[in-house]
Amino acid sequence: MRVGDRLTSVGKVDLLSSFGELRSELAQTPAGQRIGLRWYRGANRVYRVSPPLATLPMESVPDSLVRYDSIELDGIGQRLIVSEPVAGAKALVLFLQGIGCESLDYWFDTDATIKSLIDGWARAGYATARLEKRGGGDSEGPGCDALNFTDERRGYLAAISRLADQGFRGRIFLFGHGLGGIIAPLVSTDAVAGIMVYGTASVPWYDHVMSRFQREDQLAGMADDLRSERQRLRSEFQQGLLFEGETPAVLKARIPGVTALEDVRLADDT
Repeated sequence: MRVGDRLTSVGKVDLLSSFGELRSELAQTPAGQRIGLRWYRGANRVYRVSPPLATLPMESVPDSLVRYDSIELDGIGQRLIVSEPVAGAKALVLFLQGIGCESLDYWFDTDATIKSLIDGWARAGYATARLEKRGGGDSEGPGCDALNFTDERRGYLAAISRLADQGFRGRIFLFGHGLGGIIAPLVSTDAVAGIMVYGTASVPWYDHVMSRFQREDQLAGMADDLRSERQRLRSEFQQGLLFEGETPAVLKARIPGVTALEDVRLADDT
C-alpha cells in the first residue's frame, strides 16, 4: 500500500468504519490463514489481495523461559502465558486483569506497566502467569464485552488448577488490578499462598460506585444542589439494581429523571 490509499474492507467486514474494526478482524484471524483486503488508489483503481497472516514474535522475559499454554472451559480455549526463571522459581505470580480486554502479550509494547512488573518479578526470581480473557488476545470465544463475571472467575480457577498441577501448588500469589482485585479473593484456593491488589475497590460495591460518581460530578464543577439531586436519583437506581434485583429497564421506567444520568443510560437493560 502507499500513502493516500484508502483501505475499505478486510476479512468479513465489507465496509470499514473505524480502525477498531480493522484491529478486531485481524485479531480474530489465526496466523497462517489468508485474509481478504481491498483498497482504493485515486478515484477508481481497486486492489484486492489475500495475504496470509504471519505469526507474531514471542515475548521475552529477563532470565526466564516463556511458554504459551492454555486452559479450556465450555469448549473455549483461553491463552495462558507463563514465564519461569531459568535458575528455578521461588513462587509464581498470577496477574488478574482489570476491566479491559486488551491482549496481555507484550512482545511489542515492552514499556507497558504490567510488562515492567512482570520483568521485575522475573529478575527477583519469580515465575509469572497471565490469562487472557475470552475474546481477548489469542483466546477464543465471542467478543470480550460478552464475558460475564462468573465465567471470568471460572477461567481464573481453571488457570490456578493448571498452574498448581505444574508444580506451583501452595506457591501461587495473585496480583489483582481493578476488577481483578475484586475477583482475587473469590478464586483463592489451597493452591494460593497470598493476594496482592492494586487500584481496586476496598468497600462494598454500592459505596464504591456512589463515591466514584459523586467524585466525577465534583470534578465536572457541578453546583451542590445539582450534585445532590443526581446522587438521590443514582442511589434509588443502584439500590433497586443491587439490592432488590430489578432490571435497569424497569428502574428507568419507574424513577422519573434517572435517564439524565450518563452512567444510567449506559446500564445494560438485560
